[in-house]
Amino acid sequence: EQAEEEAKEQEKLDRIAEEKAQWYLILVNEWNGIPDDFDVETVEAEDGYYVDETGFFVIIIEVNQNKGDYNMRSYKILALVTALVLIMTILCSCGVQTSDTVKISVRDYGDIIIQLRPDVAPITVENFKKLVSRGFYNGLTFHRVVKDFMIQGGDPQGTGLGSSDEKIKGEFSANGVNNTLSHTKGVISMARGSYNLDSASCQFFITNTDATGLDGQYAAFGVVIEGIEVVDAISDISITQNPVTGEYSYPTTPVVIESITFVY
Repeated sequence: EQAEEEAKEQEKLDRIAEEKAQWYLILVNEWNGIPDDFDVETVEAEDGYYVDETGFFVIIIEVNQNKGDYNMRSYKILALVTALVLIMTILCSCGVQTSDTVKISVRDYGDIIIQLRPDVAPITVENFKKLVSRGFYNGLTFHRVVKDFMIQGGDPQGTGLGSSDEKIKGEFSANGVNNTLSHTKGVISMARGSYNLDSASCQFFITNTDATGLDGQYAAFGVVIEGIEVVDAISDISITQNPVTGEYSYPTTPVVIESITFVY
């Protein structure tokens, strides 16, 4: 009789163990939960979790074989990945310089990749990268297009009269700075007021032809290394009169800078 009770108890334990025998690992590459069509990989797990070596976010699902339903029991996010994400978020929010290469994504036109030159204009590059880190340029426009000269953008007002909250020193020879980067085709430079050498803030222009007459008067700070055809395409658009300045350089259809981001 005792042996029969022990056998029943062991059978019960075996059944429970069988129900809880399978665990599945789901590698989730995004924060917004588990996809409906996720792929699973059977793994052996202890204490309800499994630490994956690839660095993905790790979630453990227990499968109750008898009921056939999925019940989330526990999850773990790798501490290292979380720490790295937090560090990158903090660095970007503080405007820390992360790359000397940026990508200007222009709606309907494509991407312009620019190599910044802190060796010739360190203050200008630092200011530009700070604005990029803040997402300042995202959604702004190229508001001024002059064929066979340049395209200009980065004005929060979109008229040519806007600025950011900080003015910077003009890094060019007329202002006492030996900037050796010449305004050949594909150079990015800072726009500024006509009579104030230290009035640049956020507006920039990219030359679509050689414009070396600007050397010594404007702060060149980078060079297009990919996407010069995008600059050329923008240069050919239809223009009208700027409603504020009166200059005939205002695109009839907005040329939107979807984003400027760092290239790593």
